[in-house]
Amino acid sequence: MSTRTQRTETAVLPATEASVGEARRWLSKILDNHPRSDDAVLLLSEAATNSVLHTGSPHISITVTIEKNHDVLGAVRSSDLGEARWLVELGCGAF
Repeated sequence: MSTRTQRTETAVLPATEASVGEARRWLSKILDNHPRSDDAVLLLSEAATNSVLHTGSPHISITVTIEKNHDVLGAVRSSDLGEARWLVELGCGAF
């Protein structure tokens, strides 16, 4: 039995339009079978699109943390824009 209270994943992608789709596929794979994966992927897509469209940086960094209670915390960062954060709360249920 694992004693970890959370799981964190990070991806660094080129700041290109193609990376938005790649980011969605990456998060979908990480959140496979999570009851709120569609919500998290939608929020990531919005944040990644805004970062790609408005950054002058060559890369964006995406960090996603799945908490023990199954909430999903995410952030998209670029060196010149800072970061956009989001939270998908599970509420109750099992993952």
